[in-house]
Amino acid sequence: HKGKFIVLAACIVLTITLFMGCVTPAQEHLNKGIAYSDQGEFDEAIEEFTRAIELDPELGEAYNNRGLAYRHKGEYDKAIADYNEAIELDPEYAKAYSNRGLAYYDKGEYDKAIADCNKAIELDPELAEPYSLLGNAYYDKGDFDKAIHNFDKAIELEPKSARAYLGRGLVYMEKGDLDRAIADFDKAIELANMWEIELALAYFDRGFAYILKDETTKAVNDLEKFIELSNNPGSGIFHFFLVDEMKEAVQETLDELRA
Repeated sequence: HKGKFIVLAACIVLTITLFMGCVTPAQEHLNKGIAYSDQGEFDEAIEEFTRAIELDPELGEAYNNRGLAYRHKGEYDKAIADYNEAIELDPEYAKAYSNRGLAYYDKGEYDKAIADCNKAIELDPELAEPYSLLGNAYYDKGDFDKAIHNFDKAIELEPKSARAYLGRGLVYMEKGDLDRAIADFDKAIELANMWEIELALAYFDRGFAYILKDETTKAVNDLEKFIELSNNPGSGIFHFFLVDEMKEAVQETLDELRA
């Protein structure tokens, strides 16, 4: 059934594109790749995006989308290389700057992430993702009010942004507002897909918020869910560069809670 759904999704994307003009063979592969990505089938998506690039080396959208697929697999350097190509082809490609900034952030290169984020907003102030990234950067710098302001802006622009809710929840938790933090983590879990890293991180963060509230049973349930997701190759957290350290910390915490 899943394979049929992917074919159907590709057909829908293709049909919409047909109404907008002639579809090239490269665009057909691009559309198939997007459909695979939407279902978390990133290896198949990368194959389709690569075929699109072979057919049309100047198709910046194919580089950008392949970069997204690589990032979901945790292959950040390959993702950044693809975003570089997309930006070289179109220096005003705001989403490519935002996506590259996110990959830099995942690598812990925060200054580069902030620079790309600001460039993306300069090019397109209506993009939600760079505001979430700025929120994360201000959180890391300890400026919680600016962090919340940027996360609020991201949620205003994209009410279904799991990343923005997750980030804002972390700020609230740092400020000691545990009820607001848990409400935001709840929303992140509701919105995130299996292949998005935000799903596992929301369980992780909500688990520790419950610990601070002395709600041990809920904390154990959430941290066990994090372990389950981190061991699943289909989960976004599986390829995260800090996943082993996080699993070790979670397992130690679970052992203490169960003692």
